[in-house]
Amino acid sequence: MTRKTVPWKSSPSPVIFLRMPKHSNRRRGALYARKGSAVAECAIVLPIIFLLAFSTLEICSALFLRQTATTIAYEGARLGVRGKTARQTVIDECNSLLTARGIVNGTVNVTPTDFSTIEELDPVTVSIQAPYRGNTWFLWNLFQNGNLQVSVTMAREYGN
Repeated sequence: MTRKTVPWKSSPSPVIFLRMPKHSNRRRGALYARKGSAVAECAIVLPIIFLLAFSTLEICSALFLRQTATTIAYEGARLGVRGKTARQTVIDECNSLLTARGIVNGTVNVTPTDFSTIEELDPVTVSIQAPYRGNTWFLWNLFQNGNLQVSVTMAREYGN
């Protein structure tokens, strides 16, 4: 360790300037080894992060499909409980909403089968069944028989 004087002062400086030893390649090698471990850690963690991100998107897609089908069943049941609405009108409206929302291969079932025999406060049920395959992005498409089924029941309104 050598003491140097600062050029603008004539007395020795209290700051000690250390010279780096000539064999500083060892420290550089340790730094490069640390960069290599960062790449290895990234290679391990990055696929897990991508898996979590894509599975979150896929689950959100399935939840969106369920919510859309429930909304369509609600709209159909709301139409069906009105006074003189025919069963086929409810089915046609639900099918047009399924098409408008982009749900493929969806089926609509309305009970009772004959709307002319039901009275006030009798239940009207609209059920919608749609396969996950073709309606979600990736993960649910792997299941062969994955079907979503929702139903909404309302009471027939008074009057009309």
